[in-house]
Amino acid sequence: MNDHSLPPPSHRPMTSTGVGRRKATWNREDRVNLDSTTAERARRIGILGEKLAEAQLRVHGFTKVKNLNHTLRINHLGADLYAERNSVGYWISVKARNKYTEGKKLNDRYKIGPEELSNLAECESRQFGSRAACIVISFVMSDRSTFGGEPPRSYSCYFMPPRKGILMAPRHLATYELFALNEMIPSTEDVSGLENTYERRTPVASLR
Repeated sequence: MNDHSLPPPSHRPMTSTGVGRRKATWNREDRVNLDSTTAERARRIGILGEKLAEAQLRVHGFTKVKNLNHTLRINHLGADLYAERNSVGYWISVKARNKYTEGKKLNDRYKIGPEELSNLAECESRQFGSRAACIVISFVMSDRSTFGGEPPRSYSCYFMPPRKGILMAPRHLATYELFALNEMIPSTEDVSGLENTYERRTPVASLR
């Protein structure tokens, strides 16, 4: 969990349990460097995800597909894409992630924050009869991350209503509309450097 509202561990208030409590506050941000490199990787994955989502919407019968971030030249609040199917408009948030974590575990939950859910609901309210939706894309960028036997440079894509946590275990995927399963990323797309790898921070001295 990334909670940027918390001060660094060394500046968090002490509790009645003493320094042992301070040591217990360490989380992933204390162990890896989240810097301009990881931010750029997330940006590139997001752009690739939106591009593939647009293509999959057209394949699955959607019309009037529009990338709202491109149209407004800024990140649209809540929705990344707009599209219509069967005369219903959809405000769509795209979530693109690596399928597996750096530790080879399934990235089994894609988070959507309360503010984003609220913004999607506001989009619905502005257009009568429209609906909010999500597209989630899981990537396997190379043969170094094919931990489940997927082909390298592939992705899977799913369509569903928005929710606070999009669960990605197989039993949950079966409840979503499948757009693509282990489909190849176009060869024209550069996916170098998009795997989940992190530089580790140098451990600090013991607080005891």
